[in-house]
Amino acid sequence: MDLDAVQLKKCLRNISKNTFGNHKKKWFAEFCCKLYRRYFNIFWRTFVEHLIHIEKLMQAIQQEGFRLKFIKWELAMNTVKYLGHVIEENLVRPLDDNLVSITEFPTSKTHKNICQFSGKVNFYRKYIPNSAATLEPFCNLLRKDVDFLWSDECQLAFEQVKKYLTTAPALAIFNRNKPINIYTDASGEGIGAIPKQPQESGEEKPVAYFSKKLDDAQKRKKVIYVES
Repeated sequence: MDLDAVQLKKCLRNISKNTFGNHKKKWFAEFCCKLYRRYFNIFWRTFVEHLIHIEKLMQAIQQEGFRLKFIKWELAMNTVKYLGHVIEENLVRPLDDNLVSITEFPTSKTHKNICQFSGKVNFYRKYIPNSAATLEPFCNLLRKDVDFLWSDECQLAFEQVKKYLTTAPALAIFNRNKPINIYTDASGEGIGAIPKQPQESGEEKPVAYFSKKLDDAQKRKKVIYVES
């Protein structure tokens, strides 16, 4: 099969992406790094071990014939901005610049406005306690054949979401070597859970928030059974 110059360039680009993608999985397992497209985020518990992993990863990249742009290189950072989040010492929180579009979002007047606001909020959903119940008024407005009506319930949820995301929300980074305590709660509408881990200060901090809206069958059960 004959290929013109454009087709050949596209074919080689796809081969390069697939080859790089295969190595990404291997490097993630061996060198404790997060990879998004062609960006690396290398991490470890101690600085000495961190340097060892960087050296091994650089050797692997060189052996496979890939090249890096060191003009974008940042080494030994205490705080890293990564995919809309700020990662610092044992904490992860939303990027402040991204929260501006949420806090300054005007009161919704159409279904399209709700879709836009929900899309922004869903990206940071994990920072919102009991998010399923909190966001339910918006989900209800987006259901089929439901007329748009911005109720007091919608306004309250709108303000709560902004409050949750602007009062310094932060999650501790999960540590598999530490004990974990899970706190659960349930109501007639949904269930929620907060896994927490003790920190060096002795204080417990959440590592995630989980919530789920109950379906009609689950709502008919007693809360004590749903919570368990």
